[in-house]
Amino acid sequence: MTIEEKLRIFYETTIADATKQSEVIIEEYKTSLKNMYEEHKRESEEKAVYTLDIECQKLVQEKNKVLSLQSLDFKRQISEKTACLKNELFEDVKKRLLSFMETPEYNELLVKQIKEAIQFAKNDEHTIYINSTDADRKAFLEDKTGATITVSTIDFMGGTRTVIHDKNILIDRSFSAMFAEEKETFSI
Repeated sequence: MTIEEKLRIFYETTIADATKQSEVIIEEYKTSLKNMYEEHKRESEEKAVYTLDIECQKLVQEKNKVLSLQSLDFKRQISEKTACLKNELFEDVKKRLLSFMETPEYNELLVKQIKEAIQFAKNDEHTIYINSTDADRKAFLEDKTGATITVSTIDFMGGTRTVIHDKNILIDRSFSAMFAEEKETFSI
């Protein structure tokens, strides 16, 4: 074999070997790049999921905060409307009470309250009061019940109040007391 043939075989072998080595290096580099890409992709997906979870939690917190504020606002509005309706209702009741006080049934109610107070007091010393607006009814009530009636200097809207002195008892059947009690306990 000649030197040229030897050189050609050496050259071909060297080139083949270099080509094979370069293919192995390129394949290793591709595998390395692919692994790096997969690792980066996995990390990016984990980071995206984590960021998504955090943002979802923030949105839920914001939603809850807005709902809470709206709920408080609705409760405040309902409370204001309830108070307004309650006041309107009790103003209407007050007008109806004043209208009732002009009827014969009111006189009958006063007579009934006075008789019940006398019966409760029995023989104990007592004072029966009527409201100053009912002063014109005093003679009528005394005649119907046989009791001594005192006109109160304190306005209690209507009805009667009886004080049983020996027992320190107040029988308060006044409209103002009943009205205040109903207004306090009333709920819509």
